[in-house]
Amino acid sequence: MSWSFSDVWTFGEDFWLPKQITWELVRSCDDGGIKPQPWHFLLVIALAFGYLALRHLVCKFVTRPVGAYFLVNDRVVARPQHNDVGERLHKKCRGNPKEAEITELMGVTGWSERKAQRWFRQRRLSSLPNKMVKFTDSSWRFIGYFALLVLGLTIVPRKSYFYDLKDAWRHYPARTVDVDEFWYYLLEMAYYLSLTISHFFEQRKKDYWEMLIHHIATLGLISLSFHVNYVPIGALIMLCHDIADPWLELAKLIGYTRRKRELGSHFLKDKLTEVFFIFFAVLFFVTRLVIYPVYLLHSVYYHPVDFNGPWPLHNVFFGLLVTLFFLHMFWSYLICRVITSSILSGHVKGDSRSDDEMTTDDDSRNSTGSATPTSDRTASIDSSEARTRVRHNGSPVLANGEQ
Repeated sequence: MSWSFSDVWTFGEDFWLPKQITWELVRSCDDGGIKPQPWHFLLVIALAFGYLALRHLVCKFVTRPVGAYFLVNDRVVARPQHNDVGERLHKKCRGNPKEAEITELMGVTGWSERKAQRWFRQRRLSSLPNKMVKFTDSSWRFIGYFALLVLGLTIVPRKSYFYDLKDAWRHYPARTVDVDEFWYYLLEMAYYLSLTISHFFEQRKKDYWEMLIHHIATLGLISLSFHVNYVPIGALIMLCHDIADPWLELAKLIGYTRRKRELGSHFLKDKLTEVFFIFFAVLFFVTRLVIYPVYLLHSVYYHPVDFNGPWPLHNVFFGLLVTLFFLHMFWSYLICRVITSSILSGHVKGDSRSDDEMTTDDDSRNSTGSATPTSDRTASIDSSEARTRVRHNGSPVLANGEQ
């Protein structure tokens, strides 16, 4: 079977479909069931913007009041005095100045070493979202991931292909999509589209590009599999990915809170954070590094070829799934780093994918940047300059609470 690159953009059957299968067979619904149609993507776009609107309402009227009840910090660090050289060096060192950057800033401005360190620290902290912003973002992701997980566990295990992976491909392209499968697919696709859109407006983290690739690859895989009616195997892959995600967000939510007298001590909070993080890590390793490659990737590589022979889109689909697996390996490495540091320190420090994910408040009191050789310099910093903050309404607030 021959195909040209124009077939990719014009949906030529030689590229997109197995031999002797036409778009008419993929789209036709002789038994009155549902089959994916191009206009269904308009529903996805509408649902994605609905998600964004719902996110705004939930964060404003639900998660932010909940965060305030649990004493989540809503202060932000004020930007330091503007300095062109300092801004250039801050961008160059990505907020972690070495001795060379501090020395250069001292030479240009005539500042002391302590003041230069203080400027870099305050500039870095001023670019980070406060804990309330992170709490509301994680709350929305937890709600979305958990809802999709419950929906997937309600729908997918009732299908025959959940127990026999060959059934995911056996009746292609004649198989129609059940109503529950159809809406599960559309809701999942719309949710990831909303996450992709909002990703461009959120605070950048250490894995900004990896996460963007993940969103695009996931959205591309779901869209491709829906467009050519690979819905059964797609539903299995979505459920496999949904199992672990909510528990990381829940662990982070607990970590963002502060102690309330009626809720017990920090010991309980730390233990809950550790429990949910370990639960997430175990599920992540089992689903992403065992079930996903051993069962699902194996099925995608062999079973469709056994029934329909090889075709170009199958190779592209499998390549995107392998890209996703490499991202799983990258995140597994980061999770192992968190676990290792937790064993050494005695508690979970947070999600290492984030830039100072759970330490903004502590940093504003205890950190002077990577170039600080000893802790005594931190203790001697002038609090009136280094610890000035601004509430979310713009009023300046000092560390002692004065306005």
